[in-house]
Amino acid sequence: MSNFLPNLGGPGWIADVLTIKVEFDEEPVLVRDIGKKFSEPKDSFTGTAPLFSTKSVIRGKVLVSAPPNASVKTLQINIRLNEYVTFLDPYVTNELQDASTPENISKEDLFIEGTVSLPFEIDLCNVISAVTDVSGVARPFVDDYYGGMFGIKHNLVVTVERPFYTFPVIHHVPVVIHTVLAAPLTSLGRSDQIKTEDEFENLVADELAQALVGCTLEEQQSEEHCDEQEQSIRVAIEEQIKRDRMIANHQLLLVDIPATTFIFDYICDCVNIGDSINGVLAFENLTIEIHNVLLYVFKTEYVDGVMEECLVLEKSLMEEIREKQVEVEGGEGEEKGKSCSIKVNMKIIDEKDLIIEDEEDEETSFFERLSPSIAPLPSNTSENVLDDKLSVSYFLKLAVERFEKDGGDIFWVTNEIYFFRKDLPEAAGLPVGADAGGSAV
Repeated sequence: MSNFLPNLGGPGWIADVLTIKVEFDEEPVLVRDIGKKFSEPKDSFTGTAPLFSTKSVIRGKVLVSAPPNASVKTLQINIRLNEYVTFLDPYVTNELQDASTPENISKEDLFIEGTVSLPFEIDLCNVISAVTDVSGVARPFVDDYYGGMFGIKHNLVVTVERPFYTFPVIHHVPVVIHTVLAAPLTSLGRSDQIKTEDEFENLVADELAQALVGCTLEEQQSEEHCDEQEQSIRVAIEEQIKRDRMIANHQLLLVDIPATTFIFDYICDCVNIGDSINGVLAFENLTIEIHNVLLYVFKTEYVDGVMEECLVLEKSLMEEIREKQVEVEGGEGEEKGKSCSIKVNMKIIDEKDLIIEDEEDEETSFFERLSPSIAPLPSNTSENVLDDKLSVSYFLKLAVERFEKDGGDIFWVTNEIYFFRKDLPEAAGLPVGADAGGSAV
């Protein structure tokens, strides 16, 4: 509302004629909101926001106030929880979905005099979704997420419809949504496993196209050369499928290293943020000298065919391997090698332990912050929702490095792992009753 114009309850062409405030029935936990560069509208951002789980029922009241000694005509009043994604390059914001109250909180025309209190209830377990995924079934809301290429945020949006000769009054209150779901005790398995003949043929075609990029024009035009390339790709993929079927989803097995076996078994591919990846690394009759053995966790963001990756966690196992490995006699015709078995504990640092030095700096990258995995969602960047997807994934990588004098080779293997959140984040020391903010737009 303008500070220079009196609010007399008029048409609202220059300034909003109503003030709106949202109050919650139960005092919510307030958390620090550091997603300023992903926030829309910009002036709704206050640095704090009330926190709700995806199993919450958000109850409260909308307070609509008219100017003193004025009567303001309204039509209907609605409140909805809006989920939106903001992409950074190019900068654009798309709605993902809405959850509305079962009906407008004010169905009839009202003349607002003084302050009117309108109760509301939004049950996040019973989403009435305005935008759904390609299955056509309303999906649960996803977590607030701040990343490298995009961020996902939520607003409570109050809309007061007014007569045709004026404008609606819209009020945004940022809220933070988090899923509380402990990691399952059994593995989910790789999401990229080939399950149909069409998936197999599509992968062969993609791999062939990439292989031919590095060929000469003559080779690309040679039917014989293309057939040879395709056949070798088919054999390689079929062998990989066979190996995948023989290896559990929670095992990383190096198949090309000169050892009888070299494996890391981490029990389950699902882990809670704040817990640890636990397992056993074991190798038998390793016949080469190794410089280091490392476990990495990589995070990937995917948006409409573009993927970015960053390293978020790293752990060297070599010191303990040196202490525990023993020399063993090889079998008949085999070299003498080394064997070892060690227990591994890799802490998955909780996101609240990661310190952002300047939370107000819009240039801060949040890509390395941990969050639960996000399964592919429609990004709504075009009408082709089948192809337009965004997701967040994590991959556990086992790497064995040789000494430079021996060629510096690296043997590695990777599996997708899935992150979950079993507890809501702490309130970051914010006092109960701090202003949740909001903006009239």
